[in-house]
Amino acid sequence: MKILFSILFFLSALYTQAQDYYHNEIYNLYNQVADLSTDIVVNDNSFVVFSSTSMHSEDFSFLGHIIVLREFDFDGNMIHIDSLEVPECPLYPQYADNIINTEDNGYLLAWESCDAHLFKFNVNLELEWEVQYEHVNKLYAVIENVGGYLLIGQVDDEGQGDLWIGFVDSLGNIESELVYGDEVKHDQIHWIEPTSDGGYLLSGGRYHTWNPLLVKIDSLGNVQWEQTYAEPGFQHGWGIARAYSDSTFVLLYGYAIEYDFVDPYALTELKLVLLNDTGEVITELNSSEAVEGLYVRDLKIVGEDIYCLFNQFNEPPENPNSFRESRLLKYNMNTGVVWERAYRGFSTSQDELSLMDLEVIENPENEIEFLMAGFLYDYSLTGSLLQCTWVLGADCQGYSSTPELSIQSQVSDVQNPGDLVFDNTGTQLDTLNWWFSTGESSNLQSPELTFENNGAYQVELNAPYCGDIISTVDSFVVAGIGIEEITNTKKAIVKTIDVLGRVVPENYKGQVIDIFDDGTVRKRYKSN
Repeated sequence: MKILFSILFFLSALYTQAQDYYHNEIYNLYNQVADLSTDIVVNDNSFVVFSSTSMHSEDFSFLGHIIVLREFDFDGNMIHIDSLEVPECPLYPQYADNIINTEDNGYLLAWESCDAHLFKFNVNLELEWEVQYEHVNKLYAVIENVGGYLLIGQVDDEGQGDLWIGFVDSLGNIESELVYGDEVKHDQIHWIEPTSDGGYLLSGGRYHTWNPLLVKIDSLGNVQWEQTYAEPGFQHGWGIARAYSDSTFVLLYGYAIEYDFVDPYALTELKLVLLNDTGEVITELNSSEAVEGLYVRDLKIVGEDIYCLFNQFNEPPENPNSFRESRLLKYNMNTGVVWERAYRGFSTSQDELSLMDLEVIENPENEIEFLMAGFLYDYSLTGSLLQCTWVLGADCQGYSSTPELSIQSQVSDVQNPGDLVFDNTGTQLDTLNWWFSTGESSNLQSPELTFENNGAYQVELNAPYCGDIISTVDSFVVAGIGIEEITNTKKAIVKTIDVLGRVVPENYKGQVIDIFDDGTVRKRYKSN
């Protein structure tokens, strides 16, 4: 039943400019066979990414699914791959929280598969045992509990989906269970958060409008309260809740401001709100600009920093060149939004990158870094759909490759050649500090300066980056302000430069600029 894949996978590096740690790569067992990633589990010296791929016969009959386990070191190198066949059974990975580490350094996986399966792997990624709960329709999430585990799933009674809450022992045997839900609407829970009183906060959505849903249970599974958010009548997104303190929670969800059932991609705002210990809204922390196709994926809190992972379309979905990108937003409880990063698939416009799971890790230098995993739909590689697992690493500021600065200067008004605007055409960093050889400085993204004299100048650009400073220096020439045609003059030439500001050698031929000791310049053609 268990098979080992050593080289039977498709591996392609996408961004060669990424430094050694940060890899953006796709993984696929067989070319053009769907491979869907769901979760990252971080160990002391490695991390494991779980995904699902399908099996078909030569006549394309469905044979079942395969659980694929890929282990990576923290340089992004895959060091182990293993798999488990689940014959005649479809596997549907959901969101984060459906795979966890166990006390013996193994892994417990709760996926929607046939009925509901619980899979236990040891530290070597070998299957130890599995349990099937035939009366449960789906499994969505798992978390450790005293002496065992808490499972969240769904039961389906004549089309009515309710929550299944199951407490199981260390071998997956049910010790107690209960069913809870709305009398009419479907309820789904995908995230579990332990609370300071020994209970759990369950977050997900309530169908048909998928209003964000929170359910608070005690340590025995008894429901203490529930809350829904947003407004009825629109197709809102899921809600993800995490504990901010012993008495407050943070909730992330998509808030649809309009909805058309013919076009399901509503204009949706990303909402981040602070809740009290009964789920009531204390304050709205942040609301983004409305975009189409927005879905929340994961939420992590580290101290005062909140990290929100979500997907959105970068263009209206009716645009044939539109694609879906994943985004990571950092919100600080003291300062507000700190930065937001976008992650895309290939450099084409025919893909959808959906990062599903976010893990925040601490590197050997005690700096925060990020791991994300999900899947990519792409039509551009083979002319048909390629669905593959995507693993992405990012540094403490959310960049998947080392930022680079590059300075561009240009005249902002052709009538005033002394008016120049400066831009960073490299990585778009949030904080920039400019210094000019005139003594002026600026922290604007695109500063504009007026120069009174012709001449060659220098500009330095630096930016804080993960506890360090990155910088670049460039030269530029201001010309056209009262340029003098000097034929008989006692002024001395200080320097002769080319149009890029570089000092030219004696044998240089071409357009040059002579710079005189009074700051004036002269353009001429140097023949030798």
